Amino acid sequence: MNKQRILVVGQTPPPYGGQAIMIQRLLEGNYSSVELLHVRLHFSKGLNKTGKVELRKILHLIKVVLEIYWKRVLKRPKVFLYHPGGPSRVSMIKDVFILITCRWLFDKTVLYFHAAGISELYGGLSRFTKPLFRWAFFRADYAIKVLESSYPDPEILQSRRIRHFPIGVPDYSNDIHVKPEDQNNIHCPKILFLGAIYESKGIFDLIEACARLAGENAEFSLELVGEFESEGLQENINRVIKDRGLSDRTNIHGILVGQDKTSVFATADIFCLPTFFHAENSPQVIVEAMCFGLPVVATNWRGIPSIVEDGRSGFLVPINDSQLLSEKLGLLLRDEALRKKMGEYGRDTYLKTFSLDQFYRNHEIFFDEVTSG
Repeated sequence: MNKQRILVVGQTPPPYGGQAIMIQRLLEGNYSSVELLHVRLHFSKGLNKTGKVELRKILHLIKVVLEIYWKRVLKRPKVFLYHPGGPSRVSMIKDVFILITCRWLFDKTVLYFHAAGISELYGGLSRFTKPLFRWAFFRADYAIKVLESSYPDPEILQSRRIRHFPIGVPDYSNDIHVKPEDQNNIHCPKILFLGAIYESKGIFDLIEACARLAGENAEFSLELVGEFESEGLQENINRVIKDRGLSDRTNIHGILVGQDKTSVFATADIFCLPTFFHAENSPQVIVEAMCFGLPVVATNWRGIPSIVEDGRSGFLVPINDSQLLSEKLGLLLRDEALRKKMGEYGRDTYLKTFSLDQFYRNHEIFFDEVTSG
């Protein structure tokens, strides 16, 4: 049977962001009725290069458009599946250029919103640039949101049909079944932060919360995993950690992938993401933490309340509230039974809603729908 073809345009790692990982996961699926073709966006090699205009990026943008045209002619995909970036002007210009030059080539256009907030930019555009934005983003044939309660970009952009597909995460927890204890059977609880390290991910709120806990003589270590946005931010974080007396309690790991990433999840006790990141939507890393049975302390921001049930799988706190963040982390540090209970509830939520099998089933059904007719 000849499979229908869909052209997917989007970034895959590196750098290791949630959207890039999800696109890679989507492409790795084995679909019975469709073949996914891919044009890779690769504008930045690291977080310190994102949002910056460079000649190399302009040339890559032209190359991307030419590759889309080439694959449309040779492979004849009828569906164009595009992943818009977040609400930054540089990302928007890239998206507008690709969509305006390529969207018209295809029978159907699907916009897949992993990042949130692109529609927020529309109101600030001039009367000359608003028509270009509308031509690029408005009235797509389909739009995909991670959850029904995710940021309403598709609704604002008047997408004709909207579908909701939860994040899919592999069950890596099967690789490690027992958390290692040291030889004296003394366990110091670990608070884990994992992801791209921006100031707006709430990293300084987390450090301040941990400083409060240290002042109360709480036993814990802080594990920071991920790529720093810049060397300047890394230096600032190191300075604040030292000034707040947390040097002996903090381990900075950098980027971890594969078994190393699995191990850091498996040996953690609490996952914390106090984010207010402008492009945050429904963070995949929270689902990964729930997969490992970790209670989650996160902010009541964007689509996070649709993943973390406050008081059941973890706690939600307002953004920039380091005091309440400290209180919720302290509650979990002091109560191992509560950590276990919340972690088990989160694990059940993962299995019911966010498993990789369910992710692929949802997309198989959707691909059949979008390629029919």
